[in-house]
Amino acid sequence: MTILEVTLSAAALAIVAVSVVQATVGLDRARVASDRLDYASRELENSLKQFTSQPPSEVTQAAADQWKLPAEVARELPGAQLRTMVASEDQPASKRVTMELQLSTLRRPLVLTRWVPVGQEEQP
Repeated sequence: MTILEVTLSAAALAIVAVSVVQATVGLDRARVASDRLDYASRELENSLKQFTSQPPSEVTQAAADQWKLPAEVARELPGAQLRTMVASEDQPASKRVTMELQLSTLRRPLVLTRWVPVGQEEQP
């Protein structure tokens, strides 16, 4: 082997090594982003379930305006903004509760909706 062949082989090996490292870093970033999205989805679902499990008379827009993400979730998802809307529906008599969670990494918010029957208090 000549010095030229050794140099070319070393350069080719370096290119392959850099490519592998870049691909690994890219896959790790995608995994972290996917994990963060899964976490945000679960926490949005938990928040909506917790809010709508109150008695229907307490599920109001005023209560929704006071509803916040738990501190732990806000710490894990910096810059996340929660918006809750309560609207009355006529047929059947219910309240439509929609929660939106906007993450700084997403262009569109995560949105979940749940209907709360009105006039039917939960039985123990």
